[in-house]
Amino acid sequence: MGTTPSPRNKGPFFPPKQLTPRDALLRIENSLDSGATVSIEDVKLILLPERMGNRKLILRRILQDEFNLGGKCVPPIISGGGNDDDDDYELEFVRQCSIERLGTFVISLLKE
Repeated sequence: MGTTPSPRNKGPFFPPKQLTPRDALLRIENSLDSGATVSIEDVKLILLPERMGNRKLILRRILQDEFNLGGKCVPPIISGGGNDDDDDYELEFVRQCSIERLGTFVISLLKE
């Protein structure tokens, strides 16, 4: 009678390399757990689908772990052509803003 290995005796986790939003989410979680820098391409990938669970949670975690930001810190999405009145916009709470707005803010921070 053969024995199957216990699931607790698994080796190290190697994130998948496919370019799918679900795999990108796993790579981002792995990067945050290991203290590595999150890939901008992975953040862009998780923003593609219309419906996907845990996107907002992982974007909030990137803000907290990478940039020590939380609460009311998300600026509005700035369009390419318009006046630059920096004093007129309102910051929004991380928990209340849209995923698109939060993702755009995270990408802009990662580019800096």
